[in-house]
Amino acid sequence: MDNNNIEYNLQLIRKGVKNPNDGLLHKTIIAINHFQNDPSILKPYLNEFISNINKSFILAIDDPNIQLSKIHFIQSKFFYNLTKICSNKIVNKYLSTDITYLNSIITLLKTDIPWETQFFLLSWCRIVILSPFNISTDKYIWQLTYNFKSNQVLNHIVTQIHAILYQKNYALFCEKIDNELLRNNDLETLNYYLKTQLIESTSNFLIHDSNDNLNKITQLCLNVNVKDLENSQLLILKILPKLFLLQCWKENWSIVTDIMDWYFKHLDTNYTEVRFMLAHSYSKLLRRMINDFDGDTEAIRCIEEIIHSILTLITSIPMDVIDINMLHSYLLIIAECSKIIIKFLPHMLLIITGEILPFAYRFQQMHIGNVIKGSQVKDAANFIIWSCSRYSSLPNSVICDLLKFLLPTTLFDRDFLIRKSSNATLQELLGKHGRLVLNSATIMNLIQLPIHSLHDSYTNNLKLLYEIFKKDESPHSQNIFNHIVKWIFEHNIVENFDLDIVTLSIHSLCQFHKQFCEYPLIEMIQKYTKHNTVTNELTYNKLLYFIIELNILDNRIDFINPDSLMIDFELTKTCFFSSHKNDIFKLLSFLKYYHYKLLNNTPKFFTPEKVSLFYRVMEDITEDSPWFDSFKLVTNNTVEILSTNDDTYYFSNKDTLDDFWYKYVKFLKYNKPLICSSFPFLPKNKFLKYLHVHKEVLSCNSKSLLLSTLTQNKSAFKKFLEDKTYMDIIIEFLNDHTITEQGDVGRFTRESACQFVSKWYPQFCENDIKTRLLPTILYLAAEPSKNVKDQCIDILTNIVKNYLSLKLFSQYTKSNSPNIRIFNLQLGLNNNSISRTFWRHYSTYAGALRSTEEDLMDGINDFIKWYEQLTPDTQKKTLNDIIISIPSAQDIKKDKSLIKYTIYGLKFLERIWCSRIACGYEGFNWQGVYAKLFNIALLKHKPLLGAILQILPALAIAWNNSNVIHNNYTYINTLIEFLVKTINKNNNNNILKTELTTLQRNSIECLVSILLEFNAFEHIKYINVFIKNYKNTAFLDIHKLYL
Repeated sequence: MDNNNIEYNLQLIRKGVKNPNDGLLHKTIIAINHFQNDPSILKPYLNEFISNINKSFILAIDDPNIQLSKIHFIQSKFFYNLTKICSNKIVNKYLSTDITYLNSIITLLKTDIPWETQFFLLSWCRIVILSPFNISTDKYIWQLTYNFKSNQVLNHIVTQIHAILYQKNYALFCEKIDNELLRNNDLETLNYYLKTQLIESTSNFLIHDSNDNLNKITQLCLNVNVKDLENSQLLILKILPKLFLLQCWKENWSIVTDIMDWYFKHLDTNYTEVRFMLAHSYSKLLRRMINDFDGDTEAIRCIEEIIHSILTLITSIPMDVIDINMLHSYLLIIAECSKIIIKFLPHMLLIITGEILPFAYRFQQMHIGNVIKGSQVKDAANFIIWSCSRYSSLPNSVICDLLKFLLPTTLFDRDFLIRKSSNATLQELLGKHGRLVLNSATIMNLIQLPIHSLHDSYTNNLKLLYEIFKKDESPHSQNIFNHIVKWIFEHNIVENFDLDIVTLSIHSLCQFHKQFCEYPLIEMIQKYTKHNTVTNELTYNKLLYFIIELNILDNRIDFINPDSLMIDFELTKTCFFSSHKNDIFKLLSFLKYYHYKLLNNTPKFFTPEKVSLFYRVMEDITEDSPWFDSFKLVTNNTVEILSTNDDTYYFSNKDTLDDFWYKYVKFLKYNKPLICSSFPFLPKNKFLKYLHVHKEVLSCNSKSLLLSTLTQNKSAFKKFLEDKTYMDIIIEFLNDHTITEQGDVGRFTRESACQFVSKWYPQFCENDIKTRLLPTILYLAAEPSKNVKDQCIDILTNIVKNYLSLKLFSQYTKSNSPNIRIFNLQLGLNNNSISRTFWRHYSTYAGALRSTEEDLMDGINDFIKWYEQLTPDTQKKTLNDIIISIPSAQDIKKDKSLIKYTIYGLKFLERIWCSRIACGYEGFNWQGVYAKLFNIALLKHKPLLGAILQILPALAIAWNNSNVIHNNYTYINTLIEFLVKTINKNNNNNILKTELTTLQRNSIECLVSILLEFNAFEHIKYINVFIKNYKNTAFLDIHKLYL
């Protein structure tokens, strides 16, 4: 909020609190809630607001009749909302602490009042009983307030009231502990009560009580089953440190041990918040042991046991079956106890950085549904480093190790929240300790590296890191960078379950090698493959993919032969042809291997088995498959290589060659996406032949893929351009409006065709552009699809700029509205035929009967804005073009498909005229418009007749608002006469004459609309009489309706 809004809201609250009424209630509550994002603004004014509310209640209490009014109920609502924003604890400080008001508060609580007023009175009661006086009515107050515990909003205050009463009267506590507190597991009240007991340890009743109440409470907390109750676990974690301290004071060491054991029994809790609080709570116990009871040795032993437990967990149990929750809890405890570890166990820090953190940052588990888990473990590892970074005494070697963990996680982790957490930790570490191992420039550059886009990070950050560390002459810089590269290879590629990260990492290392080939990346990979035996099938495929990419990128090297990584697989469906991502990745690696072998001119490579495998890939991969673009690229490249040589060089024999191309054509007919994408790479004669033969069987998606290939590849496009009918095919694809159960699937073809035209239209014949392409592009520019519209606008903009001066072009294209830009562009073409074609198609959008309300409003409003800023001559031309664009009766007789354009065009014109826009001009051919409408009506087509009836009132409105002086109403009477004849003619056909027909009702509505435009109220009365006496009235008398 800006300062003006703050002051305005404060004034509203001030006014509402001082003079509460129903009119201000809602506004004041909204004003209070405006401070939700920053309650600190409101806090300085709480004394004023709460004092006003409190005084109002005090005045009611001082009245002998003591009765609350509506004013108090409204103020209670304000009080409750203030506590929501600023917390009950802060707001309550401003309530009166006068003990003399207690009885009156109790009296009011017994009355029938809203729950918000109960909330205020209970809050006030809690503040009053805090006064240092004994309360004789404590049992009565306890019983009265107990009745409010069932209300979840009030329960929180009631538990505090009870805890204060117990603290003042230990006998009352002893009375209630068994039957109320323990029986009902009232942990919240116990927590508040124990909090009061910690104030004075020497005179504490719980410690010196012979009834053993302290042990009862402890046993309740230790034994109550709260495994599936998050709130109860959180409460117990608040209580246990208090019990721990009290039991230590009482020297019940066995129970102290039981309390500490409870934490370890609940390490595997399912609730993240509980695990964080558990770690924090446990660290409090250890700090108490060290600070209050000289228990350094015991605390150290506990931490050593935890570290040993973690080491046992990560070394003796496979990663995929480790309990994540337990590991997370252990790591959080390490983070919370980092100060103790650095101070008392510095040698353990080396174990943490050398064994525990490397495991934590590599941790991942694959769960049902291909869900990868383990981010919370990395987050806890970040917490450990952040906690350690806050202390000044860290060895340089440890700082370097921590940077090795944080940098790759900050830049390359799959989870943005982990990257963000790592980045914050990295900044803390570099800020406190960075200069010990790196120079200042390096630190600044590392902090500024972008982390938001994972794709950009993999594309750029590895190269940036190399350049940053290369300039840093400190002895640690190169070692840190080498570790990052090793991490990307060993963890992100070899070990990673997330195959999207694997492919990103592979491309990142390949691009890095391409730019910095002096870096010993190849040697690092050779060393790894030499000393590590790969047994996992998926790992083979990752390495195969990576090594092929490197070999293709740098044909000077053949450091590892990909053949050594290929595994012989049976060609059965059950082997690997599934939709599982791992299996799809395997297919991609195989396909890349095939492409690699062809690039190396491997003779006789394609055997019948390999052809069969190739087409299994073609059959199984769809556009929804992961890495489809990669599949498409490698398939296109493979087909292009095979198409350069028609003989059997790449095939084991001629039968295999024939079988390959036979299956290719078959899969093209089946609309297999990879085949449809690749077939422009066939030899020119085959490509053009197949295009004409199979064009009709191609689905919209297949056409889209074909167009995408033609758009992206110049050699394929040139083949296509040599076809004499290329423009026919483009126009056909641009006009694909195929509708199926999946909706408008033709839009896929249209969008791809627009992209194709946008890329290559300068190569087209100029005459084709003007006479055939432009009308189609203008038509598509008028449709609602945003992608198509935007592409068409770009195409039109590029074409039209050749016909206009720079000044006029700038004027025509400056609007932010796509529709207005289209209007201007069609105007800039200065072609009557194109303009009329455009308006015919634009009316299908702005005049459509079933367009969304938003589309209709945009279509009409944009036209109005544009039309009003035109010159008078251009306005005349535009109105004429719109009217001429509506098909005539003769046009419709020749082509029935024009009926829909006629209806849409009439509806568009009706909406314009009803907006009192484009209402004619001096010399406008009104009779010609009526004649066109009359002739269309003679076609006796019901939807057309309905559209004619609807436009007649709009025509009357246009005539009346045309800024032309009319000498008489002859023209309007002609319209009235048409409607009356329609009503009367229909009356002749209505033999039973029981009620008006639909056509009659519609005609009467249109007639009344015209008469209203000219304030002919007497005429309308006559029509009302006609309707009421319809059974007895033969016809409408036209002479009574003439103006």
